[in-house]
Amino acid sequence: MRKNFYTVYDFKSGLDGTVQKLSNSSLLNDIQSLNLNNSIARVSAQDPGIVIYSTDGYENLTPDSITLENFDQSKYEKHQLINNSLVKKGDPVYKICDSEDWSIIINVKDEEQAKELESHQYVDVKFIKNQDISSAKVSSFTNGNGDKFFMLSFTNSMITFCRDRFLSVEIMTDSNNGLKIPNSAIVEKSFFTVPQDFISENNDETTSVLRDKYDEQGNKTVESVNISIYNEDDSDCYIDTDSLRAGDVLIKPDSNATFTVGKTGTLKGVYNYNKGYADFKQIEVLYNNEEYSIVKSKTRYGLRVYDYIILDAESYDKNLRSKDEAQDSQDSEETSASQGSADEAESASSGDSLNSEDSQATIDESADGGSTANP
Repeated sequence: MRKNFYTVYDFKSGLDGTVQKLSNSSLLNDIQSLNLNNSIARVSAQDPGIVIYSTDGYENLTPDSITLENFDQSKYEKHQLINNSLVKKGDPVYKICDSEDWSIIINVKDEEQAKELESHQYVDVKFIKNQDISSAKVSSFTNGNGDKFFMLSFTNSMITFCRDRFLSVEIMTDSNNGLKIPNSAIVEKSFFTVPQDFISENNDETTSVLRDKYDEQGNKTVESVNISIYNEDDSDCYIDTDSLRAGDVLIKPDSNATFTVGKTGTLKGVYNYNKGYADFKQIEVLYNNEEYSIVKSKTRYGLRVYDYIILDAESYDKNLRSKDEAQDSQDSEETSASQGSADEAESASSGDSLNSEDSQATIDESADGGSTANP
């Protein structure tokens, strides 16, 4: 609230100053027309430059004297000098920026981002205020309190920002070229990890695994299960937990080797909605701030430009979990009803084979339905 109040008050003071400058200009013209120049003492600036009619106490800051408190905008105050008030001898009435050399000081708390920035001698900086991009020289220093800061030095655009003490910027390095997505769209999801040797690529460009299965008579067989791969590393692939179950035994193609599903890994990504349903896409974050992230584009399992994504991934996950819990509850009720029918069938006479077969069919359909939902 304090920051918003300061911004509004600064705008009001600036507007008053502009009116006062116009009034002073009109007054000087009247003085000249009335030949009253001898009654007015004119004072010229000692050096040429851009005149600024405000002070804030930051004018004499040096890298050695900067602290983290200087970044607290809630305590920042700017004093407008054009407000039609009287001044006494020694009071400032303006200040001058006489050089195009200026700099921005930033404090980077993230260690990886700090290392990335420190590895560059020059970076491109995008100013949010006007979307202009300018090149800056990178240097770093540490103050007396042990706080590390980066200095971005410029040799142009001073006239545009000389009246601003705080600026919002984006630092763009060569590795930060990618897709910009809001942080609210990012989610972490668990996947089964399966060795690559157990996965087959089919002729129709799908992928599958061989899984042990027991038929109705209890005989052991093998079935092929189509899967979707969401990422891979040097040895394993990440498989959706909806495709397989923990404890499933997979068989290596052309071998007797087996692997039991159970080990999991976590991927960071977003939900892609190009096909009308949510499909997880893994992302590689290159840069991020409090509002958005820059992610690598054109990765094998990632995003492409113009892809549709779900903006509020957390809410989507909550809704999905609620639906799954409701479905589990419904399945539990259906199973209980089927077991009740079976109990009734067992208590019926053995000669009533029709009722017995009908009850058994209900149990089989329920079991088959479970297999279809979770192959």
